[in-house]
Parts: sequence; C-alpha cells; structure tokens
Amino acid sequence: MEDLEERLVETEARSKSNTKRLDKVEERLDKQDELIHGLGAVSVKIGVVERDVTEIKADVKSLAGKPGTRWEKLTETVIGIVVGALLALMFSQIGM
Repeated sequence: MEDLEERLVETEARSKSNTKRLDKVEERLDKQDELIHGLGAVSVKIGVVERDVTEIKADVKSLAGKPGTRWEKLTETVIGIVVGALLALMFSQIGM
C-alpha cells in the first residue's frame, strides 16, 4: 500500500510539472502565432511598398528623359534659326 501511495504522489508531482511545462509551451505557441500574424501583415505592406517603388522608378525615368528631350528640341530650334539666318544673309548678299 505504501508503494502505491508513493507512486501516486510521484505521478501527481509529475503531472503538476507537466502541466506547468504545457502551459509554457502554449504561451510560446500563442506568441509565435502573433508573430506569424504580424509577419503576414508586414509581408502585405512590403508588397505595397514594392509596387509603389516600381511606379516611382518608372516616373523618375520618364521625368529624367524629359529635360533631355526639351534640350534637344531647344538645340534643334536654335540651330534652325542660325542656319535660317545664315541662308537669309547669303541670299541677301547674292541678291536673290
């Protein structure tokens, strides 16, 4: 009978220890679930930021090309005016 009582006490002690360990494991699992949930939200936000950055890069490329295009047009216009003036001067000198 003493042996049975001893075993019962040991089993109860082990049961309490296991219960505490399980409580800690459940707490850790809850924290991991929160972390995973948070990472999912972060992942979605990163996707949005990534799309925005892609759009911004495209806008910057198009804006970077515009001053060059404007400069080329201005240069062409100035060259055209100079050539036209030289031709007008030549024709006026020739008497046409």
